[in-house]
Parts: sequence; structure tokens; C-alpha cells
Amino acid sequence: MYIPTDTEILEEQFILNKFKVIKQTYFIKQYDKAKLIVNNRNLSLNERKRRVNAIHSKMMKYFSIVNDKFIKKYGIKNLF
Repeated sequence: MYIPTDTEILEEQFILNKFKVIKQTYFIKQYDKAKLIVNNRNLSLNERKRRVNAIHSKMMKYFSIVNDKFIKKYGIKNLF
């Protein structure tokens, strides 16, 4: 049975923290965009829903791509 060393554990934690920061900054940017759209009363309700749903789907695609890249690059299986 393989037991990782302390340095390997610390490196993995650093990588996971970096990964979480990337996702958090992207999420905050997209959240701010969606909030501006929701508060724009010049657009109809259906138009606002459509735009916010588009932002949400793009964000989910981005997260899945980033997850795949991190798994391939670092071989980390448990990202959450």
C-alpha cells in the first residue's frame, strides 16, 4: 500500500487550492454579469432568463473543461 509523503500531500493541497481559486474568480465574474442582467429592467423577463441561462450553461462547460484539464495534468481524482 502506497502512503504519500508530507511533501506530496502539500503539493496536492497547493494544486487543489489553486484550482479552487480559479473556479471562484470565474464564478464571481459570471455572477456579477448575471446580476447586471437581472437588474436591467429594460429587458423583458424572458430575455433576462434566456441570458442568465446562457451564462449558467457556459459556466458549467468551463468548469467541466477545467476539471478535465486538472485531472489529466496532475492525475488528481478527487477535486471536491
